[in-house]
Amino acid sequence: MCSSDLAELLQRAAHSMKGSVSNFGADGVYQAAFALEQMGRAGKLEAVEACIDRLQCALTHIRPALQELAEV
Repeated sequence: MCSSDLAELLQRAAHSMKGSVSNFGADGVYQAAFALEQMGRAGKLEAVEACIDRLQCALTHIRPALQELAEV
């Protein structure tokens, strides 16, 4: 797969995640997904790993709330 294909996949996946988490008010996740979406749209993937780390950290913070919602 070429880098432009990866960039497009990243852009679409990040856009979907951004839309999903906007319903939960998870600003940290939203901002990280937005940054990934912009990287994908621009085709500039150099900082993707650092941004994915930021996204994973933000997801860790909302995991307990999502698990609580799943139990309802």
